[in-house]
Amino acid sequence: MHAIGVADGVVATCIRQTYRGADGTPTSGGLPTYVWRRTPGGWRIIVGQNTGAARDDAGTVEVARDAAAAIVRDVETGLNTNDVELMTRHFGEDAIVINATGRRIDGKAAIIEAHEQALAGFMRNEHVGYTVTDVRALEGPVALVTKSAQATDANGAFLDPEPTMLALYVLHERDGRWEIVARQNTLVTSPPA
Repeated sequence: MHAIGVADGVVATCIRQTYRGADGTPTSGGLPTYVWRRTPGGWRIIVGQNTGAARDDAGTVEVARDAAAAIVRDVETGLNTNDVELMTRHFGEDAIVINATGRRIDGKAAIIEAHEQALAGFMRNEHVGYTVTDVRALEGPVALVTKSAQATDANGAFLDPEPTMLALYVLHERDGRWEIVARQNTLVTSPPA
């Protein structure tokens, strides 16, 4: 099992599981990924993805890194240019987004609508710089990507010395194309003094 701390109170876990037949012989595998949030009632799974692990391709890490960099770059450029199509191009039809306020958005159509509202409203004149901080290719066509986000001016100069948001992406390769199947954004808050 791998555990990745996304932000205070948000953790992603990746597990390798083996399915067995009635006689105990391994038949196939799976790679469940869960995003957990600490709540007053304890840790709760807020996003879960389980993908079969039938293949183990050489070079998946490098391919996933390249795909992740391109996807994050498109999302960043889309936000900075108010281009909703570019911001949402890489989401799968069945994608799930948990935004920085904790709102869950299901499906690409709803994700596009939410981004349209944001770019017409509070994000209209915002500029950001994204940095991919980690890419972990799991067995088969699944990758976990973390990124940090910092506010910038219109010329791309960082306005904040530290990231103001962290994000976790779950990417899945389908028909030779990497898609975002889940994304969780978490605001970074200052620790209590």
